Amino acid sequence: MKRSYHTLANRGKVNERQLAAYLTKNGQPLLPMVELIEQSHLAIRN
Repeated sequence: MKRSYHTLANRGKVNERQLAAYLTKNGQPLLPMVELIEQSHLAIRN
């Protein structure tokens, strides 16, 4: 069974700009994830 999925690379530069614009306006919910990644990175380094 063939799966259908899309990535930014397949969709072009226009969608990269749209994603950047969306995250600029609505990026606040991503902050906890960024903090978790930072903490994980620090834990691995130590």
